[in-house]
Amino acid sequence: MEEFATALCTFAASEAAAQLPQRDPATSCSAPGRGELTVRGTPDSPSLDLRIEGTFHAVIALAPTADGKWQPKRVAVGGSEDEMTLGSMQPSTTRVFCELTARAGTFLLRLDALPPARRLPRLVRWLCAFEDLFSARCAHCGRVLDTADGTADALVPPTVRCSKLRAFHVRCAELSCGDVGVGWLNSCLGTA
Repeated sequence: MEEFATALCTFAASEAAAQLPQRDPATSCSAPGRGELTVRGTPDSPSLDLRIEGTFHAVIALAPTADGKWQPKRVAVGGSEDEMTLGSMQPSTTRVFCELTARAGTFLLRLDALPPARRLPRLVRWLCAFEDLFSARCAHCGRVLDTADGTADALVPPTVRCSKLRAFHVRCAELSCGDVGVGWLNSCLGTA
């Protein structure tokens, strides 16, 4: 298992390094020492754990491609201290992580437009854009917390990132950017 884990981490890292521009700040998590990528599961059913200390813990289930490489098939996001014992099937415990899990699923579907080998590095890049989830100010309203449903009972940080890595609350993104998922996809395809 250790040999498999090492090979998979090496593959994910080399794919990301080979396919993402080196000068792009979203190529990797920019907070040294805060990000950790590990492998769990079995050689037949592997998954990657991406943990950004103090921010989130994401589990990405992987599926083999026809050419023997790996592509992401499902993702779940929880708090950085969450153990995520159910892996990518783990239900989120808070509104913030429910939103991120839903957004990750939508982004994963949009990645179907890319060749399978390019999907995993792009998904990791997208997740790393949330390393400042609890400290980033919304680029539209300037606040860190906003009411998700119009009541003070549901304060959430900006859970949307545009392709230029600016943070937005959901309703602010709709006002400022339109469909940010299309922007990310276009940047992945090189058409943005």
